[in-house]
Amino acid sequence: MEESFLSHPPLQTMPNPITMPNIQQHQTQDQLLMQRAQCDAQHYQIETIDERLIITYQINPARQDNWRIYLPLSLVDDVITWYHLVLGHRGKTSMYATIAKRFYSPGLKQQIEQFNCEGDLPTQ
Repeated sequence: MEESFLSHPPLQTMPNPITMPNIQQHQTQDQLLMQRAQCDAQHYQIETIDERLIITYQINPARQDNWRIYLPLSLVDDVITWYHLVLGHRGKTSMYATIAKRFYSPGLKQQIEQFNCEGDLPTQ
């Protein structure tokens, strides 16, 4: 199933947290990420995306096409909530697969597993 963003949550409900200006701002405020990017250039690389310098995480440094945009911890909760709304409450497995295609954050899968939406029905 291809992603469809026709059902974005209304901006008054929640602004899109994955704009490059927003990601760049959160990355530059994350001092630990900035240190990692300086000390481990093999895994943390800078890519120009939408004319912005964005820190990416190279999952396998041997493959140049295997990078993801690094999500600072300060953005993860908003990104999870936003994708949950955009994907129409499809579930944690689908949400993780969608987010992990383009983004990396340590512990992302566990954070998604712990996510609870008040509008969702409890699973049996």
